[in-house]
Amino acid sequence: MKRQITCCLGFLFMLSIVLVAASCSTTETIPTPTTTPTSTPATPYVKEEFPLYTNSLEQNYPSISGDIVVWSEQSNSDGWQSDAYYIGKAYYLNLSVGTNILITTNSASQWMPAVSGDIIVWMDNRNGSWQNGIWDIYGYNITTDTEFPICVDSASQRHPAISGDIVVWEDGRNRNGNYNSDIYGY
Repeated sequence: MKRQITCCLGFLFMLSIVLVAASCSTTETIPTPTTTPTSTPATPYVKEEFPLYTNSLEQNYPSISGDIVVWSEQSNSDGWQSDAYYIGKAYYLNLSVGTNILITTNSASQWMPAVSGDIIVWMDNRNGSWQNGIWDIYGYNITTDTEFPICVDSASQRHPAISGDIVVWEDGRNRNGNYNSDIYGY
């Protein structure tokens, strides 16, 4: 009798495996994705170069923030003054409006402008000259149409950069006769 029960249990166990396996297999067809798109696929975005500002003078040191582009431009037709020092002017262009504007009317050189939001900064030698290498950092607020000094220390400040409301630059006030500059911020 014990043997019959064992055989019966073994048979039931095997039957349950077959039934479970049978219930797992299906003849239901799985839907396949359609190969015909329901909408037109997006065309890949292709950029092309375009001129922002061109003329017979040299433009250099561009910087961009949002729709505002800034750059320096030589100010006289031959690119050099009689004392062989380069004169530059800083401009900005509002891409959404399409107008370019001279940032300052000061007669000194303005170079290496940088922009963040509505603030433009540049190195300016209105308090020095090319010969003595004295540069200061100035700023301009596009929204308020206001020019302002950022750093006019008696030493040279050069190569400004801006992000948000922080301006940084290379500063020569601690040089002591050598070429070791520091980085200052405002």
